[in-house]
Amino acid sequence: MKTCKISFSPITILGSLLCIMGYVYAHDSPKDYVDAHNVARSEVGEPSLIWDDSVAAYAQNYANQRRKDCELIHSHGPYGENLAWSSSNDFSGVDGVKLWVDEKAYFDYMSNSCADNQMCGHYTQVVWKNTLRVGCAKILLVWLIISLMCVLPWCLSAQNSPEDYLEAHNTARAKVGVKPLKWDWRLESYAYLHLSQKTEHCIPIQSDGPYGENTVSGVKATEAFRKLTGAQAVGVWVAQKQYYDEKSNSCIGGYCRHYMQVVWRDTTHIGCARVQCEVGAYMLTTQYVQKLGLNH
Repeated sequence: MKTCKISFSPITILGSLLCIMGYVYAHDSPKDYVDAHNVARSEVGEPSLIWDDSVAAYAQNYANQRRKDCELIHSHGPYGENLAWSSSNDFSGVDGVKLWVDEKAYFDYMSNSCADNQMCGHYTQVVWKNTLRVGCAKILLVWLIISLMCVLPWCLSAQNSPEDYLEAHNTARAKVGVKPLKWDWRLESYAYLHLSQKTEHCIPIQSDGPYGENTVSGVKATEAFRKLTGAQAVGVWVAQKQYYDEKSNSCIGGYCRHYMQVVWRDTTHIGCARVQCEVGAYMLTTQYVQKLGLNH
């Protein structure tokens, strides 16, 4: 039997997303989704997944984008992804997982490939060995079910991990005696969604969303700076400290509002994202949750 080779990322970490439908429909709760995945995984000796709702914003935002056209178009985001659709009112999340698992019939473990002219990539997502967490979203009206298994881009990139962003922020905050920040995956998802819409021109336009925000682009920078890292981006913002006057809480002689965001006293959590634009340069943004603070 002829086979076609399947290519997978070597490192996968499941990102979790809220079930947008809530729990009013049978077989659509987080437990239902998790159980459906884990039954399939146990059959091939893979460890169980757990539910994690910290990146629910990504699932909800993307599912809502597909509400009008109901097309099974992948988000091309930082996550592995399975999608399913049905016009039936009885189509549940568990039914969606079953569609993917049924592709097992076309997958050959020995060659890690699908049978010729057959699809099995959804099944391999369900049972992928290194996956840890799962999250699914289901929207009303079109019964589009989305299950996203995340492959986070910062896993293989130095100076772009959550720890790197946090360390750069908290070092600056410690120097002025304010509390360290913590990471929030929902903010990271929001940050990524915003940047993913700006990759054509790589212009750092603010999202005008509900969070404080710092954004920087390497598009007009030197060649080395075009590969802007998270640590470098925070360094750019912190460098504005020279223009900040603490007594008047204002900028003198230059722009300093990015620095003010970094050290704002009431900020508690951040989430950052980094994308490569079509022109090759990188753009980064950090979203800030705070009691009081700047919106830009």
